[in-house]
Amino acid sequence: CRLPPVPGEPCLSAFPRRDAKKSATIPARTEMGCVLPRSTKSTANPAILPIVNFLNAWGLTILGLSLILGLFVRLSSVLGVVLMLLYYFAAGPFPYPNAHAWLIDEHIIYAFLLLFFASIRVGRYWGFDKFLFRE
Repeated sequence: CRLPPVPGEPCLSAFPRRDAKKSATIPARTEMGCVLPRSTKSTANPAILPIVNFLNAWGLTILGLSLILGLFVRLSSVLGVVLMLLYYFAAGPFPYPNAHAWLIDEHIIYAFLLLFFASIRVGRYWGFDKFLFRE
């Protein structure tokens, strides 16, 4: 869905709803003109957008600083994988996350890299984790 939609032009996504009585597809429109699945109507509330933006920005900042400094790398890597998977599934229709990818895009690559960081305990070699977690 394009944001914001062009006034007067319908903005349809891959999630139209079907009418039980008819075989025609009936879009479930929001105030912005986009078609959303029923499960996202409660999360598409514009009132929570500043809260989500705040949490996203600070989450990225804290995870990034933690990975750069090598501090709590295992925890940061796991939380980073969760964040990358959330970005991946929010990108668009499932098999095509963007125009130039099929199933795999940069979010999946970053998620695997972060899993690799967590599995070999990178922070204990090159970060401050080696001072915190001495064996």
